[in-house]
Amino acid sequence: MENRPGKLCRDHPDCDLEQCTSLSVIEDNQKELLQNCEDLIWFTQPTGQYIEETLEHVRIEQRKLTAYQNKEDFIVDGRWHGLIKTIYQVEREVLVATDGPEKAGRV
Repeated sequence: MENRPGKLCRDHPDCDLEQCTSLSVIEDNQKELLQNCEDLIWFTQPTGQYIEETLEHVRIEQRKLTAYQNKEDFIVDGRWHGLIKTIYQVEREVLVATDGPEKAGRV
């Protein structure tokens, strides 16, 4: 697995994710599709990952983008079956230090 920004899309080798037109956000009201995506993330290994950390005043913010290939066809939702090839999981964590590093807490 490599940390390479903008080169996670295996379906579009030249994709830089800023110009990709095939990204969709899964909402809570799409329960079956959301469950299919969560299963894919749980049962498969990531195919790529990009991590970015920023430090501002007393905050450390980490953003992580992880890519998963839909090789086993986990997406069985009728409207999306066969259309989704890659799932991107976006995570964000913020650490705040109130009285120094020993008192850092998660937000």
